[in-house]
Amino acid sequence: MLYTSSPKTFLVPRVITWSFSEQAGSDTDAVLDFKACIEDLFAAAMPRYELALILKSMQRPETAAALRRTIETLMERGAVVRDLENLGERLLPYTMTKHNQNHKQGSYFLIDFYSAPIILTGLLNHLHRDVDVVRPTVLRKDAPVSSTNCCGPRE
Repeated sequence: MLYTSSPKTFLVPRVITWSFSEQAGSDTDAVLDFKACIEDLFAAAMPRYELALILKSMQRPETAAALRRTIETLMERGAVVRDLENLGERLLPYTMTKHNQNHKQGSYFLIDFYSAPIILTGLLNHLHRDVDVVRPTVLRKDAPVSSTNCCGPRE
């Protein structure tokens, strides 16, 4: 689901209306074609990225506030947030020092979003200054590779 910001609420689903013609076959096929078309449109204009975020170990309200700040920062810079996934709290692979604090435990999150490539440096700079963020990492999500022709043509 695609989200957009609204001045009154935090996240509001963006409503996209579409009328189906009777010639298009079944409604299910038309909806799937439409979703693929929207995905291609966003991929052409704004590549898809994934923000792997490690937050310091905090209580639930403070963690929610840090996530809210991060997502609002993304949306203010023109990103379209697709998904937020909580991977839980776990021990860090090694002790990380950030803002003169040693961290041995952290909360892991994945944020899936579309964005223009130009905003990434400013976003990472902003996240590195956030005192609740231990490690932000942005990765570009490429389109899935087709497995039908992976080893060359079959005879």
